Amino acid sequence: MRSRISLNNGEAMRDMAEAGLGIAMLPGFIAAPALTAGRLISVLEAYATRALPITAVWPPVEPMPPKLRRFVDHLVAELEGGKPWC
Repeated sequence: MRSRISLNNGEAMRDMAEAGLGIAMLPGFIAAPALTAGRLISVLEAYATRALPITAVWPPVEPMPPKLRRFVDHLVAELEGGKPWC
């Protein structure tokens, strides 16, 4: 598909879609407020996108600090099963 504008910033894409300048494929955490407020509508819901991995990276430390372990465990619990980020 050809387009006049190509962006790599989700908030800018949302703002342009809200301004009526086209459609955008956005993650839920960026689109949800505008969808809830009725500033955007969802289209092409039947078309699924591929899942993208989320990776937590930290420097090699031994032993792993308890705060870091709790944070990584929290991320795993919150994001397991592809839960939406809304």
